[in-house]
Amino acid sequence: MTLAAAIFGRAAKAVITLLLIVILNFFLIHAAPGVMAGEAGAADEQFIQQLREQFGLDQPLYVQFWNYVSGVLQLDLGYSYRQQMPVLELILDRLPATLLLTLTAFGMSLLLGIVFGL
Repeated sequence: MTLAAAIFGRAAKAVITLLLIVILNFFLIHAAPGVMAGEAGAADEQFIQQLREQFGLDQPLYVQFWNYVSGVLQLDLGYSYRQQMPVLELILDRLPATLLLTLTAFGMSLLLGIVFGL
């Protein structure tokens, strides 16, 4: 197997994995307005219809998916109604602490791995 074939195979697997993650996430988010209606305690039909229109769930599924994928590609990850701010902003706010925790854990595991390996 050549290097180019190995790289192409890995890239194809990565693309398929990302596509499956996007599809799974789309369908999980697709169920959210019903969850929100249940949390609000106002699961009447008018409120649910209002949520469907607000989230675009009254459009065909392929239009919803296209809007979702185009938003993700533009780094528009949506709006958190629980935190009252854009999701991308939430992620970027917590990224430094996450990286610190990850790099510290990696450094400790590397150090302990070398010590116990010797």
